[in-house]
Amino acid sequence: MRLPPQNPLLTRANHILRRQRPLLPETFRHGLWTDPAGAHRYSYLYFRTRGCRFSQAGQCAMCDYWVAAVPTEEVMLAAVEEALAGLPERIEVLQVNGLGNLFDPWEVPPRVRRAILTQVAARDVGTFVVETRPETITRETLDELVAHLPGKCLGIELGLESVSPWVQRFCLNKTSAQALEPAITLAHQAGIKTYVNVLLGAPFLSPAEAEADAVHTIRRMLDLGVDACVLFPAHIKRHTLLAWLWRRGEYACPSLWSLARVLTQLEGDQARTIISWYRPQYTALEIALGRRSEAVPDTCPRCRDRVLKLLDAYRDDEDPTILGKLDGIACACRADHSDQPDIALAERVRRAYERIGGELLPPGLWPKLRRGALAGVEATPEHLRTVEGR
Repeated sequence: MRLPPQNPLLTRANHILRRQRPLLPETFRHGLWTDPAGAHRYSYLYFRTRGCRFSQAGQCAMCDYWVAAVPTEEVMLAAVEEALAGLPERIEVLQVNGLGNLFDPWEVPPRVRRAILTQVAARDVGTFVVETRPETITRETLDELVAHLPGKCLGIELGLESVSPWVQRFCLNKTSAQALEPAITLAHQAGIKTYVNVLLGAPFLSPAEAEADAVHTIRRMLDLGVDACVLFPAHIKRHTLLAWLWRRGEYACPSLWSLARVLTQLEGDQARTIISWYRPQYTALEIALGRRSEAVPDTCPRCRDRVLKLLDAYRDDEDPTILGKLDGIACACRADHSDQPDIALAERVRRAYERIGGELLPPGLWPKLRRGALAGVEATPEHLRTVEGR
């Protein structure tokens, strides 16, 4: 698998920060999280693998995917079988993942993947969803999915975050944008639904720019024909560049008001926009392993409960009138995350890169990487140049 060039500074910074990431203990076999409420209730099952190939390659400034010693095929299969045995007899929506990408043979051998699909086929599952990167989608793997699970509704959740190659390169260090359209086309040809993950809160963007990028990405994806977008406000996770910036006061989690503003701007497209991770979602196992985020999207204590209750209601009912109720909450904290900086975005990125390169990288390395890391940074996307301060 050949990937587009990554940003050399962000790649090196991610490698350095992830050296501190502990391996999962050998006792970890699988995790299981079940959401019993609302229109999108589902069970999420993840099992021990070696970890995400893209994370270990230095991609994704915001992700702290777990990493483990390479398990045997038998260990992986036994873990999934054990987790499935703990689920209800009827499962409305089931999502199964490794620690990264189920369709990546580097992480999950094809024989293991096929055996897992056979295990799922034996269960009473209404909809089966796999989360993966667009780069790992092939016609063969999709045909295999359909062949193993006849009669079930199938979905692929694709990691994208932003449709903008500029945001992917200079803010996130992702390379998935180029592979997205072919992956969507292949999935739809196979009769598989597509869901695209969209991030709210990329580093270096102002709140207004982050909102504009999320709205732009969702609209572009829906125009391409994806079945739904899954909108995630960013969390601060350990061993990430986002956490490094946050500890220095150079990044803040998006406000829940920012999430509400994105939904309001979508004007009729809300029905195909699912919100997720606006609340922390931790299992007891994740807490025991120290996997909680260091900071999460929030409002002030005065309005937090009301805002979260309305977001829960919106997620469960997909009723756009709930957004009007959110808009009716008068609280001073609504304006706290809406100021637009005076410095142009390209200059903000340059200054941030100088700090990252000077403080995080070994002495003398940043000057060697500067030209390649910043090449093209002046070509700020139109949807970010036209954002007005709020």
